[in-house]
Amino acid sequence: MRITSRHWCFRVCVVVLFLALLYPAVRAGNAVAAAKELSLILEASVSPDDFTTTPPYYAVATITAKFRNADGSLSPVKTKVTWSVLDSLVKLPLDKDPAHPVWRRAPNALNGLMWGKDLPPALLRRSELNKGGREFDQNARRPTGDTAYLMDIVGSRVVTVQARTRYLGKQLTATTRITFGNGPLSVFTKGPSGFLPWAKTNPLQTATLFPAAEYCKGSIPRDKFTGKPNEAWTDTGHRSLKGGIYMYAEGSNLPTVRQLQAVSSAGEGGFAGAGQAAGWPDGGYWTGEAYENAITASQVYLYLGFELWQFLPQSGCLHAVCISAPYGSMRKAFR
Repeated sequence: MRITSRHWCFRVCVVVLFLALLYPAVRAGNAVAAAKELSLILEASVSPDDFTTTPPYYAVATITAKFRNADGSLSPVKTKVTWSVLDSLVKLPLDKDPAHPVWRRAPNALNGLMWGKDLPPALLRRSELNKGGREFDQNARRPTGDTAYLMDIVGSRVVTVQARTRYLGKQLTATTRITFGNGPLSVFTKGPSGFLPWAKTNPLQTATLFPAAEYCKGSIPRDKFTGKPNEAWTDTGHRSLKGGIYMYAEGSNLPTVRQLQAVSSAGEGGFAGAGQAAGWPDGGYWTGEAYENAITASQVYLYLGFELWQFLPQSGCLHAVCISAPYGSMRKAFR
């Protein structure tokens, strides 16, 4: 039988059609095979490493999801990613008084965590804090892309983060552990007391009882209070409206104004709110600072961060929290 050009053309068309029909199936099969060998990985970094003395007193973890291909190469994730925090552990390095803990919540509580790399507006933060001290809301500002930002305002914390995505019908999951370095709470050794006075009587030179410092196993060098800085009383750099000097009592084991403001909430001098995240009660907290006239001590209001300098030391409606060396002194970092 003679094969004409028309027959050849017909046969070629049949082959081309067959290959056209076969190619998507082969391609899909290859893609499915590749998907079976595909895995999801997470890369994470935290900045800053230590935010003990660095405003605005929080750290941010940057976590990026990537595909690891069969040949070991990495490729970007362009599918939707679901992010979640699986667990958290807070272990403050100096928090060693079980009767008066600095972290007053369960060790695995998520307070002080939030999605995003910027703090929410102050008014929103205040509202959140009033509802329980930054209880972590997985849905608030939850990311959906390949990169997530997780903020911590507490410090000394290990967090497990999970990412999930689907690719060609396959569910891919990856987890990573993130370590946040020391934060502003890490300088404290003992959590809030009940209400205590700073001194039983005034002026300070004649007082004999200093309950706030005694709670912290410290002392007030009253005999060296001359109204001028010396080895026992350090110039804080703060001045009254009339130019008077506020001085810190070395050895008091009470925090400075700056240390308390570092854990206070947004307001007149406060920051991210680590104290409330830790479960500290609202109210005023004594510092180790006193005024040169020897009749007033200073305090910081925790939920707003503002300080009241000329506060009568015999007032018994304030709390005490404690610090220790190397933080129990007026270092430049806290001036």
